[in-house]
Amino acid sequence: MPDVSKLVRRTLANGLEVLLYPTFDAPVATFQVWYRVGSRDELPGMTGASHWVEHMMFKGTAKVGPGEVMLQVNQNGGELNAFTSYDFTAYHETMPADRIVMAIAIEADRMTGLLMDREQTESERTVILSERQGALNNPSYLLWDETIGLAFREHSYGHFVIGTEHDLKRMSRDDLFGHYQMYYAPNNAVVVVAGAFDADSIMTEIERAFGAIPAAPVIGRTTVDEPRQAAERRTILRHPAPAPEVLLAWHVPGAGSDDEMAFELLSGILTGAGGRMGRSARLPRNLVATGKARGAYGSYMRGFDPFVFLAGATGLPDGDPVELEAALLEQFEDIKTNGVTADEVARTKKLLTAAFHLGTESVSAMANGIGEAAMYGDPARFFAWPEELAAVTPEDVQRVAQTYLIDSNRTTGMLYPTAPTAGDEDEFEPFAAARFGLGGVGAPRLRPFERIEAEPGLVVLGQAQPGDAVVTARVRIEAGSADDPADKHGLANLAGVLTMRGSGVRDRAAFEDACDDLGASIGVAVGREHTEFSITCLTDDLVPALDLLTTAWSSPHFDAGQLELARREAGAAIKAMQDRTDQVAEQLLRDQFYPEGHVLRHRAVGDEAGLAAITREDVVAFYDNVVRNREA
Repeated sequence: MPDVSKLVRRTLANGLEVLLYPTFDAPVATFQVWYRVGSRDELPGMTGASHWVEHMMFKGTAKVGPGEVMLQVNQNGGELNAFTSYDFTAYHETMPADRIVMAIAIEADRMTGLLMDREQTESERTVILSERQGALNNPSYLLWDETIGLAFREHSYGHFVIGTEHDLKRMSRDDLFGHYQMYYAPNNAVVVVAGAFDADSIMTEIERAFGAIPAAPVIGRTTVDEPRQAAERRTILRHPAPAPEVLLAWHVPGAGSDDEMAFELLSGILTGAGGRMGRSARLPRNLVATGKARGAYGSYMRGFDPFVFLAGATGLPDGDPVELEAALLEQFEDIKTNGVTADEVARTKKLLTAAFHLGTESVSAMANGIGEAAMYGDPARFFAWPEELAAVTPEDVQRVAQTYLIDSNRTTGMLYPTAPTAGDEDEFEPFAAARFGLGGVGAPRLRPFERIEAEPGLVVLGQAQPGDAVVTARVRIEAGSADDPADKHGLANLAGVLTMRGSGVRDRAAFEDACDDLGASIGVAVGREHTEFSITCLTDDLVPALDLLTTAWSSPHFDAGQLELARREAGAAIKAMQDRTDQVAEQLLRDQFYPEGHVLRHRAVGDEAGLAAITREDVVAFYDNVVRNREA
């Protein structure tokens, strides 16, 4: 559990802020350097410079050649990566704790020694332009780009991190190198280290590596204030896409404002805590569970400067953007008019607190939280997050909705699909696979997994983690889409999905309420050869969460109405896959690898013909005769 008393804070003479968080739960450590520079700091003509410099940081220094940093870290059992946001850029390595000094040397070298070779720079220009084009092939990204670009007329938040095509084509190597020299300096950076290490020893190594680097004389800040929005703005995007989408954006205060946590709570009330945590939240309950949308969310975008509160929804393939917009706005009007209930506030706080603890279990996640809090002013606020959330009242939530989420402050983007399209690429980031050993500092503290054969066919594996606030449990059964009948592909997936939609004395809504009352994520995932039920919850809530899962597993309703909704959702998922080049390529490979009729040839979600043929009786028979009779 995060403990601010463990946080060690130091500042070097050159202005470098150092934050150390020793913890010995695992024999690993994370070293991170956060720079206060992002797309917020870019004027027209230089958009995308921060992201491009991030790419170049992997292309070699005077001491290390292109690609060698990644190779060295991988060979020593670690992984590294980086990211650029609107407000900051960060670099991080996670390694066996006894080798973390290597990461210190790498980042100190990259802070001042970047070569930015001209040939490498031109090569990376092509890569980034391709990355940008791939992103624009994703209609959701394009809708974001158009909507946020319309919301901001002056502030650099109006252009996305990757930059504009015009600027990416015209920027020179010298432009980029000047950007690097201005912002990559110790007095514009924060070092965060978390994991199994001695604080004094690590501090000595950091002082040795970074202490002689001179501070930058000037750190340029180029942002301008965004004028107050006086009238609603709308953009209509007609573009090839698998389904309609709507995106709403309201200007809201930035990080550190008195209303920050009220917006965080409002996000949770609308969306939950992400994934399976929060299915009783307003948008999953009122839009997704009713079949009005395939997905919907509300999100507070925190920034150094005032940024936006977002709400979005993706429809089913035959949906209407106008109806999606109306359904979204109805949820906000209800909150502004009627407020939020004490019960849903309490439930949402429980969910968000559980998600906070779950999200800080690894040393890298802990360092991420500390680093981001430091970027926005005070690293100690990371540790105070649950207490600050607990102080928010229902009246606070209604007040910020009434104050900021109003028509004249809203920018609306609506996507009307025109035709199927090939190409839906995610943004690529430098990637390195990692293999972690179990030796090194802290290894004696690790507890081994225990194996118990509870009864014939039931094997239980467990590892105790004393002091951990979160527990995860999984039940895997050897039954999956490979067991689908040849004419009813998608049967296993529908059977699995429906176990979470009503069981025992609870209908779907009551089951989701019970999960969220516990702050628990309880779900099911169907693969090709297995079905996996899972729980993530606070340790104190494990027994009631297991009771909920047991009921879902043992006595599902298989409600006919929920079957039809799940069938529509699966059909929408298939259409979305057909619009993704990676999914199309994967299916083409399966078509080549497996002959017609092979159980591994079809998608786990099924196909349109198979879904249409499945009846409720098929689902019940499959679950009773296949899922229940396999080993766990």
